[in-house]
Amino acid sequence: MRPFRPSTYSASAKPDIISELSPKPPEPTKPPTFPSLESLLVGEVSTPPVRRPGLFDSLFGGRPDALLQDALDHPQQYDERLVILARDLYEKRKKLEDCTKEERDILNLGTIDFAQFRPPPKTKAPAQAPRPPREQPELIATSESDADVLNSEVRPYWWA
Repeated sequence: MRPFRPSTYSASAKPDIISELSPKPPEPTKPPTFPSLESLLVGEVSTPPVRRPGLFDSLFGGRPDALLQDALDHPQQYDERLVILARDLYEKRKKLEDCTKEERDILNLGTIDFAQFRPPPKTKAPAQAPRPPREQPELIATSESDADVLNSEVRPYWWA
């Protein structure tokens, strides 16, 4: 084994691997900017109104399929305006984003009606009278040998 001689290895002959593998310092970030008090008072900076999802959006995910089907199956449980609005949404004549606050309230009330509806319990069918026991048919013998077989004792095995 040869001893290590620093003079035979020059630093310029090999690339600097350590500098390539070492992490680089992050670039400085820009400080956050905030609106001034005057601009807030004047109203220059406006945030768009955030529309909170209603009960209809939360339960049905904005899809009126199940609500419309139930409203068509049980029309006595729902408001007529809900049926019309749900049909418009289902047939893509109206978008949920374009609904007014009143229409959203109608959808939310319809969702409550959907969640509270319990179908009436099914009535049990009237109990049928028990059937009379079936009569055993009499066996008719056509010959004397048949009569002997029919009248004889039944044996479990032929050798018994």
